[in-house]
Amino acid sequence: MQDQEVYSLLKERLEHHIILDDGLMASLEKNGKIIHIPKKKLLIIAGSTDDSVYFIAKGAFLMAFVTESGESKTTSFFLDHYNDLIVRPDSIGTDTPTMYEVKAVEDAVVIKFSRQFINHLQDTNHALLKYSFHELRRATAISSIIGDARVALPAAEFLQLLYNQYPLIFKRFPAQSIAEFMGITPVWLSNLRKKAIS
Repeated sequence: MQDQEVYSLLKERLEHHIILDDGLMASLEKNGKIIHIPKKKLLIIAGSTDDSVYFIAKGAFLMAFVTESGESKTTSFFLDHYNDLIVRPDSIGTDTPTMYEVKAVEDAVVIKFSRQFINHLQDTNHALLKYSFHELRRATAISSIIGDARVALPAAEFLQLLYNQYPLIFKRFPAQSIAEFMGITPVWLSNLRKKAIS
């Protein structure tokens, strides 16, 4: 994937939400860093102070919470053209080491922006600030709905909800990660899929 193609994908995403002027796009290209992440490699390492914002041009990532004993538990899924902005949850307003890791499950390409640069853009560009607020609100709503459903629903009903509302998860992510996210074993997930998915 060529650099210009990567930035074209970012431009296309932004143009769905805001009027994008050439100056803003030029600034994004000047301050962004394109990174190629091979499958199974970490984008964000637990214990780091990475507070960057990543746009996924291509690929899929898992976010996991890492315990003090080093055990990781899947908490979020990120995909190109869907949930394609990665920011670690504990990065806002803090420079403490993160408790999260983010790993590629496919060969991926991202654009990395520093938090300082993004903050500056939001301070100087009302349209981008509005877009950022919209994305934050959408991500928070999705996270809350999934989190609440995971607690409130039986596993079979929760699985059905994921299939109905987020079918790409089952096409792009391994069953083991989905089972881990649900808090069940892969065997249990396999059995539920046979019984529950209509």
